[in-house]
Amino acid sequence: MLKNRRRVALKLIRDVSVLLFVLYLVSYYQQRNMNHGNALPIQGLSTTGHILDNQQFDSAYLIYFWATWCGVCKMTSPAISDIAAQSPVIAVAVASGSNTQINQFLATNNYQFSSLNVDSIPGQWRAEYLPAIYIVDKKGQIRFVTTGISSKWGLTLKLWIADTWW
Repeated sequence: MLKNRRRVALKLIRDVSVLLFVLYLVSYYQQRNMNHGNALPIQGLSTTGHILDNQQFDSAYLIYFWATWCGVCKMTSPAISDIAAQSPVIAVAVASGSNTQINQFLATNNYQFSSLNVDSIPGQWRAEYLPAIYIVDKKGQIRFVTTGISSKWGLTLKLWIADTWW
């Protein structure tokens, strides 16, 4: 009986380890071409008419490429909305319709971040998979990149590190 439990536990550990390794490889593949180094300038009018400019920030900030049709973005956007209440965030909606459609989506989901609606920016940043998130320090250096589901706590920690250590 004890041997069976031990065998089951070892198989579970093996299976979880393989799953985590596969998820790591997928994440690595998706992030392989994302920009690193100096953050490119992002400037423009948000869908609500506010000026967004990443070069105006004097602290670490987050850049969030997302889409209204992206299922994973729907899981990540609430965390981005919470972070936007405390830290600078520039969101860029990708192929998500008109400004009115994007604003309606943001309001319906009670997201508290402004968004640009410019399709050329994701290509410049090499944001090939959505959501794509960049954490930039106060000196304009990209310190962290990630794609897929991200937690509020993980992103907040990365912002803090980028703001404190660099």
